[in-house]
Amino acid sequence: MIPLKDNNPRIKFPIITLLLIICNVIIFILFIFEPESTQKQIINQYALFPSQVKSLLYSYNINNNIWPDFITYMFMHGSWLHLIGNCWFLWIFGDNVEGVMGHIGYLIFYLIFGIFACFIHIAITTTPNVPIIGASGAIAGVMGAYLILFPKANILTFVPFIFIWLLPIPAFIFLILWFAGQFLSGLANLTKSGKVVSNIAFWAHIGGFVIGIIGGILFRGKKERLYRYRREY
Repeated sequence: MIPLKDNNPRIKFPIITLLLIICNVIIFILFIFEPESTQKQIINQYALFPSQVKSLLYSYNINNNIWPDFITYMFMHGSWLHLIGNCWFLWIFGDNVEGVMGHIGYLIFYLIFGIFACFIHIAITTTPNVPIIGASGAIAGVMGAYLILFPKANILTFVPFIFIWLLPIPAFIFLILWFAGQFLSGLANLTKSGKVVSNIAFWAHIGGFVIGIIGGILFRGKKERLYRYRREY
C-alpha cells in the first residue's frame, strides 16, 4: 500500500517537515556525486555503526566522538528509492504532527524518535559492523504519533492488488497494517537465537513507531485544544 495523501487539514505550514526533506535531498545529491572512495569515508564518519555504539556503552566513555552520528545517520540514504520513500511518508504524515507539536517540539521529537529507533536496532542486530543510515526510524515515530493524534483521518491509498485501487483508508487501519507488516517482517528476519539476519532495519521502524505512539499520547490534549473549533479527526 502506498499513501498518496490524507484529508487532514493543516493548522500551520509545516516548515520543519519541509526543511527536513530539503536537507535529506541536498545531502543525498552531494553524496552521490562524490567518488566511491569519498563516499566510503563519509559513511564511516557520519553513519552509525552498532559496534561502535556497543563499545561506547561498555566503556562508559562520554568523550567518544560518535555522539553526532546519532543525528547525522538520519540524514543519509542509500538510494533514490530509499530517499523518496522516506520523504514521501514524512510529507504526508509530518505536517499535521508538526502542527500539533509546534515547530521546535516537532523537531526535538523527530530526533528523539530516530535515536530511540536506532537503539532498538542495535540491541537486536547481529551485523554490528553494518552501518545504520536513513530517516526511516524517525519517520516511523512521526507515523506512530499520527496514529494517536489523527486516527480517523482518511489516507487515500494506492493498492496494487489484482486491479489498481485508490481507496480512502482510515489512518488507524492504514498505520496498524503498516506496523503489522514491519513487525511480521522483523520476526521473519530473526534467527532462532532471536537476532536479526537482515540488513533492513525493521526493528528500528518498530521501535520508532512505538516511541512515536508515546509522543502522540503526550500531545493528545494539545491536539484536542487546537482542533476544538475545527472538524475533529
